[in-house]
Amino acid sequence: MMEPLTKRAEIKELLEQTRIFVATISSLQGKSELFNLVTFDVAIIDEASQLLEPTIVGLLTRFKKSILIGDHMQLPAISIQPEKMSKLKPGMAWSERIGLTDMSMSYFERLYRLYQAKGWHYVIGTLHEQGRMHEDIMRFANECIYDGFLKPVDAKNQRVALTEIILNESAALFKERLLFVPTQASLTETYLKTNQQEANVTIELIAMWQKKMVEENLQWSIGVITPFRAQISAIIHLGYLRQVDLSKVTIDTVERYQGGARDIIIMSSAVNSQRSLSKITSVNSDGIDRKLNVAVTRARQQFVLIGNQSVLETEPAYRTLISMSKMYVL
Repeated sequence: MMEPLTKRAEIKELLEQTRIFVATISSLQGKSELFNLVTFDVAIIDEASQLLEPTIVGLLTRFKKSILIGDHMQLPAISIQPEKMSKLKPGMAWSERIGLTDMSMSYFERLYRLYQAKGWHYVIGTLHEQGRMHEDIMRFANECIYDGFLKPVDAKNQRVALTEIILNESAALFKERLLFVPTQASLTETYLKTNQQEANVTIELIAMWQKKMVEENLQWSIGVITPFRAQISAIIHLGYLRQVDLSKVTIDTVERYQGGARDIIIMSSAVNSQRSLSKITSVNSDGIDRKLNVAVTRARQQFVLIGNQSVLETEPAYRTLISMSKMYVL
């Protein structure tokens, strides 16, 4: 918008007349001179639960009022420091007073927990309605994470069975909203972060759904979530060998999926041991696995989990999800 302007007075006038500015945190911090030209009233900061405290506190002093939007039950702020370096020792009066227990905690989460502890509920607003996923998929997050607070926006349509969309179909793959496909752990792939059987199952499920969507004229999207880059490569390579069209299938890690959604989500856990399971979980102080929460809630119509049952069920969240899902054996 500034490009055609030739005079500083014109630029200043444009800035003064503009009511809403949109930017990333880093780009706004890199243009601090803007605050000498424009007086801001309100800052609305989205995905605030992924921002560490040093990233945001300096900016907040520039605004009269700040509204932070986020979900501390989803992926946390990224910190490369090990837990022993970020964790604060108990009994420190200053940190306990402000509710700071871990330097890797986001500013959003600290304020949320502090306000809850003080009973300052008037400064906390919670969105209860969700319009993304079917109610059967929502049930896992609702019962295990959000204490029953979630409600479907369009309850009637969000309760439609898959069999009402795909008529005369008895196969569980096209009938159930939550599915679990058991596989065997691969001892030969323990240190490779891959599971070839899971890659095979993933490609087969994609091919079956693609065929059914053509038959039923469904314009649905398919996404694959897997925790390791090596497993992503294994799935893509196998799809190429089997000539399965993956051009419209998004295959990525859960971190890249936050904020996104697909109609069908297939999750290949690719864990061959309990040790590798610990690498794909992100459990907060409430015992909530935030990565699994994000993975499941990316699905609009169906969520399919693939993995070794005996390994996955050592984690409570996976054990609950498997118990809620229909077992499907290929």
